[in-house]
Amino acid sequence: MRLGDAIGYHQSYKVRRRMRVATASIGYGDGFPRILGNRGHVFICGTRVPIVGFVSMNLATLDVTELPDSWTVPGTWVDLICPEQTVEDLASAAHMLSDELTTGIGPRCRRLYVQC
Repeated sequence: MRLGDAIGYHQSYKVRRRMRVATASIGYGDGFPRILGNRGHVFICGTRVPIVGFVSMNLATLDVTELPDSWTVPGTWVDLICPEQTVEDLASAAHMLSDELTTGIGPRCRRLYVQC
């Protein structure tokens, strides 16, 4: 993306520098809170990645400028809830209860349960 380009519904994020943007197949239709657009983050390979632009029904756009190219190839996993961002962290950022967040996650999302 180039300086002055816009990302998201209503062109909600204005690009302020050259950047690389990735699209994750997660959106509010899957239970990922729309309010996290332009303010939340996810994790790729354990690295915090900002959400840029509004979260749409099935997509979220991510600023992956600082990540190596090899971490952003198609099919790369994006962690929403992980050791670096707990359910409580994500729910708090979205001004939700953790139960409200987890029960709203739709069937398109793959769940991996790990016993600690």
